[in-house]
Amino acid sequence: MKRDLADKVHYGTSVSRDYDPILYSRLENIVAVSMRLLPDHGVFLSESWKNWNHRYTAKDADDLLNSILEFIGFEEKLSALVEDQKFFQSGEEKMKEAATFFKDGDYPSCMGSLNTALELLIKDKLGIPATIPRINTANIIEICVKYDVGPTKYLSEARKHVSSIDNKVKHEGYKATKIDCIDGIKAMEELASKLRRARLSLSEEVRNKIFGAL
Repeated sequence: MKRDLADKVHYGTSVSRDYDPILYSRLENIVAVSMRLLPDHGVFLSESWKNWNHRYTAKDADDLLNSILEFIGFEEKLSALVEDQKFFQSGEEKMKEAATFFKDGDYPSCMGSLNTALELLIKDKLGIPATIPRINTANIIEICVKYDVGPTKYLSEARKHVSSIDNKVKHEGYKATKIDCIDGIKAMEELASKLRRARLSLSEEVRNKIFGAL
């Protein structure tokens, strides 16, 4: 399909239902299938399709297809990690993995690994079972900061430079930069160091609020 787009004489040519119904239908189908198979990126894909009001230029369509290919590449790397039994790594191991992605220049995957490391470290320190697959890290950090649980300044920095950036990558189509990753790695290294030495004592009220935010 990308070749079909490249063959357009004018790159600003409209890819609309009226102008080219076959190409338009193929694009519409790709977006629909992608939203089903890439749920973490569904919001971005849905909004992109809706905001362009179904009147794409060839360049718009090409940009969207490139974004989908990037999302697929990211998901394939995660699947490979699961197959290699690396999915259940510790927070520290995920940070090492993030460093490898950073050296390779794969900044979205670097941010994804940092975010997973943050989730694992918080689960371990707060006694959240590993069998709970996904937690709302940002909300839990907010509760910890509000009730002065743990190294709050470092938790806030990790939320700002890791979970917030990774959320933008997954849901808004944001492309993580080298600077994003440097800040994220630094924030996670400092947080991990503080958490190793921290002894957290949770009141029943705070514990209930944390588990209620999962």
